[in-house]
Amino acid sequence: AVWLQQPAVTVMAPIWGDILHAWSEAEPYVTFSSAVTDVRAAADGEVMSIAHGLGEERIIRLRHTDGHETLYGNLAECFVDVGDAVEAGEIIATLIHQQPLAFELRVDGRSVDPSGCMEPVAE
Repeated sequence: AVWLQQPAVTVMAPIWGDILHAWSEAEPYVTFSSAVTDVRAAADGEVMSIAHGLGEERIIRLRHTDGHETLYGNLAECFVDVGDAVEAGEIIATLIHQQPLAFELRVDGRSVDPSGCMEPVAE
């Protein structure tokens, strides 16, 4: 199940760039196009998992201090391990060359549209 309502959380954008793919109920994530490859934690929290996606892709899942979660996909290299504490803005990974960042925000286990609650990251 997904929510369409605006969540009562604020997160930092995980990368500087433009949104390529907007959140939708059918595809509940956003993708960012960026000239930079550093991916940053959207809020303070803990690394819950690092998974392998297709090919060499890595996917990081963070749980944040207020209980929401963020997921980051199309990652080439991860600079954190499961159980690590992270701070908002900390570089946690790099993108696969010429791939967009896939980003998902979950509140109470449900995907929500993060576009209205993201603070921009400094270039």
